[in-house]
Amino acid sequence: MIRKIILSIVILLILGFTQSTQAFFVVDTGQIGPSPEVSSIIRMLDLTYSGQFTLATTYTVTDIEAYLINFDQQDQGQGPEELNMILTKGNKLDRNGLVAPDEVAQVHSEIFSIPLSRNFDWQGIHNLNLELNSGDYWVTLGHVKDNYLNVGAGFNSPNPLQNYAENGVNLAGYPNYPSSRNWGLRVNATPEPTTILLLGGGLVGALGLRRRKGHRERPE
Repeated sequence: MIRKIILSIVILLILGFTQSTQAFFVVDTGQIGPSPEVSSIIRMLDLTYSGQFTLATTYTVTDIEAYLINFDQQDQGQGPEELNMILTKGNKLDRNGLVAPDEVAQVHSEIFSIPLSRNFDWQGIHNLNLELNSGDYWVTLGHVKDNYLNVGAGFNSPNPLQNYAENGVNLAGYPNYPSSRNWGLRVNATPEPTTILLLGGGLVGALGLRRRKGHRERPE
């Protein structure tokens, strides 16, 4: 009987481990329409866009993407534009006393290219292996070169992030800013299977000890 229980637990652990290693979107603002409103353009030399999300447990992040378009250079025959995507952990208070990204607590920074296109698409950094613990995180989009960028962000996300900031200042502190400035972001990740393995291992160990104890107490 004990052997059957242990075997069942092992099978469940294997199945759970396999499912836990499959990537899925832990953050997903949702697919914006085919022609989303472009209410702003990332083109100022010192302008950055930031969005906040929270992880409830540990994940290994593999991809981070924003919903963007490289559109204003199309008639000038220029190629891809570059943005710097910065991932930071934790919050600080901005000048209005609202939560904002803490630039010092940087987790990862990587430059990515946005190809010339007439359509919005998910653009970002891929093939990552970032183990992120639970907590608050910010993704910031910034400039790479001292030139004007004509990159648009798709706003009016169906499932907006918790907080948005521009130049490190929470947009909630600007009552004149439209609430639709919630650009698209999604984060692909796999959960850490450590908890599953520890729980299963503990159950197997407990059943093994119980079985050995039963052998010792069995009368001659």
